[in-house]
Amino acid sequence: MPKGTAVEKRLLQLAGEYAVAAQMALHGWHASITVGNFPEVDLVAYNPKTKKHLTVQVKSGRGQWGFGNVKWDEREEFCARLAKQVDVFVLVDMPKNAEGSESKMRFFIIPAKKLAEIARRNIEGWKEEWKQNPQPLWLSREETRDFQDRWDLLDEVAR
Repeated sequence: MPKGTAVEKRLLQLAGEYAVAAQMALHGWHASITVGNFPEVDLVAYNPKTKKHLTVQVKSGRGQWGFGNVKWDEREEFCARLAKQVDVFVLVDMPKNAEGSESKMRFFIIPAKKLAEIARRNIEGWKEEWKQNPQPLWLSREETRDFQDRWDLLDEVAR
């Protein structure tokens, strides 16, 4: 399969969704994948011990994650949408090793409100570029490292 094709990207996304559902199960959550029925929500989850539920957006990538183009004059609406879209974002890093095969996945669990704060900071930091043209919002491993394997945050944001 050619690198970067729509099929490859969708398979990477599906792999991330199933991996997150599996990890959530290991942390006491029953997670169901929406399989494209709700583009903004990838998983709905319930914790039978706490009787809480939450919604999850999964972003899969190889060291960075994209959130679409943002117009400067729509930046506040964009960040507000991020904060309200779901309860939590789980970013899945699926790096390739030196031989080109998959290496260990890493998970970054970020409450949606916190992700919106990071997005706002990024947009403000690139103010001139954003004012000239809509820019894609990308987050990197560096920006998200404090959230690696923070599965405990699921309980904090659950309703």
